[in-house]
Amino acid sequence: KTMAFVGDGNHVGDGGAELQALWELLPWREIKNCPGRYVVSGADDVQPEALLQRVRERLQQLPQLPQQGEEDVLPVLQDLGTPGGCRDRVLLAAFRGGGGLMSYVKADGRCVHTLSTTSGLARKLRMLGVAL
Repeated sequence: KTMAFVGDGNHVGDGGAELQALWELLPWREIKNCPGRYVVSGADDVQPEALLQRVRERLQQLPQLPQQGEEDVLPVLQDLGTPGGCRDRVLLAAFRGGGGLMSYVKADGRCVHTLSTTSGLARKLRMLGVAL
């Protein structure tokens, strides 16, 4: 049995353990008119790879999930370029358990990180014209 996403209680089960681990790292707030999508303030100097590493470390503390030496539960970041007319480069980590991290990389290197539940991520990718 794996842990399901709980988050703020509005989208319980709409993601897995990876998404819940990411949720617990930072103070996310839901994006207005975007159910299942959250943004964090004050983490624009943190690179998405560093966030994923922190998620990985948190997951390795959970006994029901793969430990070091077993299959990695986290995806590699995919560079989506600038889909759907985005002016920022978009990096995506789609979690196996559902949902994921989308980071928008500004020209100066700062990042805007968004956490998306499974349904929120599917809706956003459709809007950007991205098929996975």
